[in-house]
Amino acid sequence: MILNNVPVIDIAPSFLDSQGKQDVSDSIRVACEDVGFFTITGHGVSSDEINRTRQAAISFFALDLEEKLKISQPSEKISRGYSKVGERGLAYSQGNQTPPDLQESFAMGPIDPVPESLR
Repeated sequence: MILNNVPVIDIAPSFLDSQGKQDVSDSIRVACEDVGFFTITGHGVSSDEINRTRQAAISFFALDLEEKLKISQPSEKISRGYSKVGERGLAYSQGNQTPPDLQESFAMGPIDPVPESLR
């Protein structure tokens, strides 16, 4: 099946009531099962904030590798920080032995202290 459009899901109803949460959850499930990804609207994030965030990402990934490595992922148990090209592979999580993914990434999360069990 070839799809020409990425599903667009309005998540605003999920903030209203339990039925809205269920409806949005169902839409996300269907999009993930049928297409594998989706775009959201109704999140309340301004276009200006989205554009500033996009520009920050573009600027970060334009840095030299040496600079990006200064904020590498601290350990496999902590999914935050920079991962260089070839460092990760989604297939490994499925038990498949394949070459690493040709992507670099930067993961963020809350600033809460990392629990001792994850260090």
